Amino acid sequence: ARASVTRPGEDTTPVDLVRLLSQGEMAQNMVLQAGDTLVVPDREVASPQSITVFVAGQVSRAGPQQLSAGARASDAVAAAGGTTPSAALRKATIAREGKTLPVDLEAVFQRGNRDADRVLQEGDSLLVPEARYRVTLAGEFERPGSYTFKPGDRLSDAVALAGGCRQTGDL
Repeated sequence: ARASVTRPGEDTTPVDLVRLLSQGEMAQNMVLQAGDTLVVPDREVASPQSITVFVAGQVSRAGPQQLSAGARASDAVAAAGGTTPSAALRKATIAREGKTLPVDLEAVFQRGNRDADRVLQEGDSLLVPEARYRVTLAGEFERPGSYTFKPGDRLSDAVALAGGCRQTGDL
């Protein structure tokens, strides 16, 4: 069991979700705090090797992060204490050997799109830039929240970001 909770400004705390969820061991059931990031790594990423990745921009603890070989962009963000509220999740990039690779962290974190969660390599730099264009969707949306939008996006694009309106919404 390699699950962990990362708190802004604190060290990562390992948690044994098997003992909590399967065996009911309540000592593993820590109280959540604002900004917590719970990470459950991929079981297939079992290599004992580690890589160093630099994480910069709108994260709680920018700097070099030691990660397991096979770690993904979301693992680097978690190791860096999570993103700040002003992070442009859709605009993150990985710098690798002179190339820039896009990473849509919004697709990863808000929609669970594992395909968008790129595997990192030794020496990669992950940049989470500041959002310049943000819209807050409140009320009867499927996923209300604050979202980054692109110049030229329309209301319908914003509604789609939040998964559409609920049937109970007074449109």
